[in-house]
Amino acid sequence: NGDNPAIKLHDFRGHYPVSRVVFKTASDSTRPIWIYYGNPDAALPRYDVTLIADQLFRAERAPATLGAQENMGSKTERITQTLTGSTRYFFWGVLGVVVVALLLLISRLLPKTQ
Repeated sequence: NGDNPAIKLHDFRGHYPVSRVVFKTASDSTRPIWIYYGNPDAALPRYDVTLIADQLFRAERAPATLGAQENMGSKTERITQTLTGSTRYFFWGVLGVVVVALLLLISRLLPKTQ
């Protein structure tokens, strides 16, 4: 039609900020709902929204607000925080006893060399 030639597009990305999350929960639920994010090693979620799409569209929508953000820390930090004081020494002591007992059991079960 005499206009400019078509633009050839390749290797581009688009970003769309999502400002809302739609999810299904029990209507009488009084327990808090936790949203976890920021773990690049986590597996991607797999959804089959078509199975519940009708229910989501028909459900009554209720706004929810986020509470204060909590830093969960790494796994080692959480383990270290839960094992404090004498509990830490008790845990490592029991673990050491179990390891020694398993090694003794394995040594008795192995056949004797002649």
